[in-house]
Amino acid sequence: MARRAATKRKSETPKKATAAEITKRVNKVYQLLLDGLSRADILEYVAKKTEWKVSDGSVDEYIAKATAEIKARSTIVRDEEYGKALERLRMLYSRNIMIQDFKAALAVQKEINELLGLYPAKKIEHGGKDGKPIKLLIGWDDGNSGIFAED
Repeated sequence: MARRAATKRKSETPKKATAAEITKRVNKVYQLLLDGLSRADILEYVAKKTEWKVSDGSVDEYIAKATAEIKARSTIVRDEEYGKALERLRMLYSRNIMIQDFKAALAVQKEINELLGLYPAKKIEHGGKDGKPIKLLIGWDDGNSGIFAED
């Protein structure tokens, strides 16, 4: 009897992505979102430029995870950022003094002073046309109440 050679068939369904692969995909989608691509653009990119072979639903999940990461990274702890900014400026000041770049050191010191609020409040004057004062009219104009500015 003749023996028939066994042929291996490739599975029709793609294998499930590992957690590491999903993380890479989410990171790619994250970058695409930051680059300004819309959902439709991302779907097209995935279909044409990757070998992911995933459904639109899977791409939507990647988009959702990437969007959540963007939101998480946008949370700012003001005190921490203030501290980092001040320490960076102090470091720059110190480095500029060491290399005797006094002009740069002065610019950094001015930035530190501004950050710490050491300068008096800036006065801002508002004026009308040709520097004349602005007239405020309080009352009714054609039946509408409110405050109106006039040059």
